[in-house]
Amino acid sequence: MSWKVCICTLAISMMLPLAVAAQPSPSLIAGGISVTYQRAMVPALNPDGGLGVNADLAHQTSAQLANLTETYPSNGVNYTYGPVRLLHTYICLNPVGAAPGKCSNTNPNPTVLSLSDLAAIDQQLSKVQPAGVKVILRFTYNFPNENESTGDDAPLDVILQDINLLSPLVKKYSNVIYAMEVGFVGYWGEEHNSTYGNNTISNMSAVLQAEAKEFGPYVTLLERDPVVLMALEPPSGPLFGVHDDRLAGDATDADTWKNKDYLEPTYDYSESAIRAFGQSRSAVRPFTGIFGTYYPTLQNCQDLPAYFAQVHLAALNISEGDNQIYTNIQDCVPSVFYTVGPQISLLSATTDAPPRAGSIVHLTFVLTNYGDSSLYVKHPIYAVVLDSHGNPLPSASAAPVALDITQIQPGSKVNASATVAIPLLLPSSGKLSLALWMPDPDPKLGVDHRYNYLLNNEGVPNTATGYNVLFSFNP
Repeated sequence: MSWKVCICTLAISMMLPLAVAAQPSPSLIAGGISVTYQRAMVPALNPDGGLGVNADLAHQTSAQLANLTETYPSNGVNYTYGPVRLLHTYICLNPVGAAPGKCSNTNPNPTVLSLSDLAAIDQQLSKVQPAGVKVILRFTYNFPNENESTGDDAPLDVILQDINLLSPLVKKYSNVIYAMEVGFVGYWGEEHNSTYGNNTISNMSAVLQAEAKEFGPYVTLLERDPVVLMALEPPSGPLFGVHDDRLAGDATDADTWKNKDYLEPTYDYSESAIRAFGQSRSAVRPFTGIFGTYYPTLQNCQDLPAYFAQVHLAALNISEGDNQIYTNIQDCVPSVFYTVGPQISLLSATTDAPPRAGSIVHLTFVLTNYGDSSLYVKHPIYAVVLDSHGNPLPSASAAPVALDITQIQPGSKVNASATVAIPLLLPSSGKLSLALWMPDPDPKLGVDHRYNYLLNNEGVPNTATGYNVLFSFNP
């Protein structure tokens, strides 16, 4: 594995809109308003799944983290995606403070993290929320290049102590951790080739149990190998998701779909059983991916979309992978990328009466999910009345919508409704709007519009305010 930090380069082609585009036109129907919506050609970016890029928390500032992009070819034109809202970050533990690709690959005298180490990691994680992003996090003791023969991790007792010491920090920043990979063990924290003998049933069981206890109450954990979960997942802890670090990279995704030598013969699982488990688990917990080697058998416009859908791909790091991958799928970029993760979209909205001063309006709307995965963060939903500047009317109460947005499965449709009270006293000039507000459920992030969920529709999401505008009306 190599490490490429995403650098902000905004000079090329199709950037995402910074604010709302032209809104859909409402139609008057008997007694009310009706609007139909189109799926966005370029969806608004959200931090709760989708495409991500590498980030270096040790050396990049919050301002830099807020403006990371990635560029890839699309039909002869370079396409720039971003600024990206989901970042994949490795935190080096040997030594703490090193960039991920600069971790030492030797660790002859492993010691537990010091107070100064923990303070440095705290400082790294403190950059995330000011950037308005979330992270997929992994702790690792090494980061060898593909041609390097070693990458030392640490003895089990050191790993378990480090997990315990890091628990308060993971809890502290859990609101901005989209998911956390098991890490720690082996090359790149990818749980293979442990130089301290951790690839055993007893040691890996101890690591999973420790992480389920210390991290599991606060964040979603991702295991590299589905078969390890089949054999060793703690029965009383939270369900783990999966991170596939060689997504579609060969016939088995670099052994993602194979048994592990250290599990045999105690645990004997077939490839078909492992695939079935992985696909089933991906329907209820995030399955994330990183491109690696070029494998045209899967990495093409005909087969890759179906593979993404099969594993309910929740997030994809597009900073990694052989350049030939992106060249080979350029005919279907960006469309193949814009199904990754949840892509919740409006289909229609109606009211039973025109919004007028002092009136009660019954709003109904239909949502679908064009994405490969469900949304795993339970954003509450409110219907709100906005003034001509896009701000909520102080005199109007937010109307709750009784809908669990995480239950909108890929390809499904759901109906929802809200009862909206239009204030009696309205501004004397300017159009008003009816909008959906979907704040992050975390109290701190819930007041930051950058963490609001934005719908995948043309002319609906406003990135400047975080509201999804259904339609405008004259009061």
